[in-house]
Amino acid sequence: MIYKKKYYAIIPARGGSTGIKRKNLIKIGGKSLVSITADFALKFNFFNKIILSSDSNLILSNIKNKKIIKNKRPKKLSGKYSQTIDTIKYLSKKFNFKENDIIFILEPTSPLRIKKDIIKAKEILKKNKANYVCSFTESWTNPYRAWKMKKFRMINFIKNEKSFLPRQKLPNFFTPTGHVIAFKLKKKIKKAIHNNTSYILIDKLRGLDIDDITDYKIVKYIYENERI
Repeated sequence: MIYKKKYYAIIPARGGSTGIKRKNLIKIGGKSLVSITADFALKFNFFNKIILSSDSNLILSNIKNKKIIKNKRPKKLSGKYSQTIDTIKYLSKKFNFKENDIIFILEPTSPLRIKKDIIKAKEILKKNKANYVCSFTESWTNPYRAWKMKKFRMINFIKNEKSFLPRQKLPNFFTPTGHVIAFKLKKKIKKAIHNNTSYILIDKLRGLDIDDITDYKIVKYIYENERI
């Protein structure tokens, strides 16, 4: 019998956060970020399983819909420097994911995603025979125009002849976002986003991830006042 690959939506939501306390539970439009993401994932009928993975009972209890599988993951996978790919490996063993199954990672801190983002990522993996696809947005700050602190002075982050060129002559740079990361599961997978990955582009404002309180205020305004 030929194995038919399955589609999994993973919502990684650890309890701790540095920028905003209990970030995944903060509300916009009257709903928590994790609840917004779970409800969004339920809009697609091709996901075989939707898994909310967290070390926090508070986060897990925030979701009531029984179609969402709630997984209490080990604390060692939820530390400040923990990587999402380690959680994927853990879930792969626990739920018996197979090679070439399609994994979608939906970060709760990117609530401005739309259905088109997911559909386009799915199509890229299918039509282009790509193994990885990620959402990107144009960077707000060009690395050649960025500075860093060194003791009591500011110095160029990248110092070369391009640092002094007009903005219009600098190359464009892009930042990955948490709207959608999707890939075909491989036995020796090390990263969810690889160099030379396929991509979908998100508008700069809609591409904001919530990392700090300023991001939260902007995203909250867009979500509650604009049609996305």
